Amino acid sequence: MEGLLVTEEFCCSICLDLLKDPVAIPCGHSYCMECINDYWKKNDQLGVFSCPQCGQTFSPRPVLNRNTILADMVDKLKKLELLGNCQIYDSCVPGDVTCDLCTSIKQKAVMSCLVCLASYCQHHLQAHYKSPALKKHKLIEASMNLQEKICPHHDKYLEMYCRTDQQCICLLCVMDDHKGHDTVTAAVESTKKQNCHSFSSGLPDPPLTIATLSDFGKVNDAISALKKKFEDVFKGEWLRIYQAARSMKILHCTVPKIRSEFLYHSCPLQLNPLTAHKDLSLSKGNREVAIRSRVQSCPDHPERFDYWCQVLGTEGLTGCSYWEVEWSGMGVNIAVAYKNIARKGESSEAHFGHNDKSWSLFCCRKGYAFWHNRIVSKISEPGSSKIGIYLDHRAGTLAFYSIEDSMTLLHRVHTTFTQPLYPGFEFSCYDASVKLCQLD
Repeated sequence: MEGLLVTEEFCCSICLDLLKDPVAIPCGHSYCMECINDYWKKNDQLGVFSCPQCGQTFSPRPVLNRNTILADMVDKLKKLELLGNCQIYDSCVPGDVTCDLCTSIKQKAVMSCLVCLASYCQHHLQAHYKSPALKKHKLIEASMNLQEKICPHHDKYLEMYCRTDQQCICLLCVMDDHKGHDTVTAAVESTKKQNCHSFSSGLPDPPLTIATLSDFGKVNDAISALKKKFEDVFKGEWLRIYQAARSMKILHCTVPKIRSEFLYHSCPLQLNPLTAHKDLSLSKGNREVAIRSRVQSCPDHPERFDYWCQVLGTEGLTGCSYWEVEWSGMGVNIAVAYKNIARKGESSEAHFGHNDKSWSLFCCRKGYAFWHNRIVSKISEPGSSKIGIYLDHRAGTLAFYSIEDSMTLLHRVHTTFTQPLYPGFEFSCYDASVKLCQLD
């Protein structure tokens, strides 16, 4: 293993190959000149640059110079052919899945990544075990047909099975075209089929076939006995499948009726400062937002709303979620939206409630109005400064409640959500503010 360890010291942790035009940054880690420049280009607008390995930040951007000593050592390694993966791991034979990153002798892949859609040998797989970002990727045994394991509609891993349509689907399919169908995890379905095969292979051959039974009463008895055996085998299996489905939140949430039941689904939320319009000020751990008293300069960002005075939350919601907000001022919009809502310009595509990617409740002292896709529904209820929002993503339910001494339903939506929903707020008056409530 010594040859491999030596080689890894001269590998770039971004491209996972031997260093090309190596440079060392202030924290001491080394990268290819092109790799670290490309990595830092993504952060040019923020003005803060970090090390991909240790996370140390630098400002201003460090000046990069080629490390000639390190470059000479890498050249010597190449000439001596000390590539660890070529000496230690087995080369491929016909029929093997090959590593997509090996540049000289192709090595046998041991795992495939369903996020990268690539296969890796033991050497190049190490990055998926060490990098915090790559650790979240889905790894499976090396496979030649990776694309067949990805949903063609949503580009997600086919980890569910629809028994209604008898096909593998992804989690977004469960909420979309296969909503309401009999669905289980692919692992559960595979286990069931294996159990069926094991049970069938373990049954003794019947002493008589139907053709040899002249007494139809005996035929019925034989069928009844066989049916009972199958029921006994699968009684426990169905219970296990049901419990697994509940643990993965595949089943619909029971609609809450009182506030304590809503609070069971409460979730901690924060606002994303990168999405906030330049006139908005976030505080209290990004849980409160108000319009600035003075306009301040704010770096542009692809996710920032530049015309409508809006802000989105940090996390998309999928299961059953509940949160409460307190607002003040002349009026605010309390919304949920898909992440791909437009951010730039004054078109309706970037305005909460005025497109098919967002749903918005306008709140003022005189009452409420619900907006979606530029269609407004007026709500004749007295204004309240505290609003509860309940989302059952899979069931396609979104509800807004006025909270005072009791909860009053203001508006409920029944639809099909195709993407995670992000909480958001819009301000049209300069005295308005919103606070995400802390729910115990």
